[in-house]
Amino acid sequence: MNLKLKVDRYYELLPRVEEAVKNDDFELALRYAGEGISLIPDLIAETVERYGRFDIVESSIVEYGSLLLAMSGDIIALQALHATLLSAAARNPLTKTVHRWVNAVPLINEIRSRVQASPGVLQLSLRDEFPPQARKLFIEVCYWLERTGEISRERAGKSYALYPPEEVGFPPGT
Repeated sequence: MNLKLKVDRYYELLPRVEEAVKNDDFELALRYAGEGISLIPDLIAETVERYGRFDIVESSIVEYGSLLLAMSGDIIALQALHATLLSAAARNPLTKTVHRWVNAVPLINEIRSRVQASPGVLQLSLRDEFPPQARKLFIEVCYWLERTGEISRERAGKSYALYPPEEVGFPPGT
């Protein structure tokens, strides 16, 4: 496939990833994002060829793709994506997004483990066990763990009680 066709395919995949996430079809979203991620070197090459630099700062393929790779525990694919973006534009917000999710994988696994070990643990109590710099990401990870069906959350006063799911909706990474 020539460069233009690859880049066109990348742009065709953007709304598909967004639609799959909107419909909570995370396996499909990850498939589309994975295909799009494989096309990023071509996107970078075409953008640099045409405009002299890579300055695309938003991409649902990168944003949701890195999130879903982190949730699935695919640290190798995340690191490869990070390296690809880093080589093109170190200060690009997309690079920072991927770096954030690379660093989130241990947090994701720790939350899963703690919820499995202590069903009903309060989100605020668990959050307070992590360093302050991880707390914002902690809240986002809990949201996505619930959204992907890996935990359930029930309102408990000003917090949420966290429970393992009865049936996992997205393959957990370990």
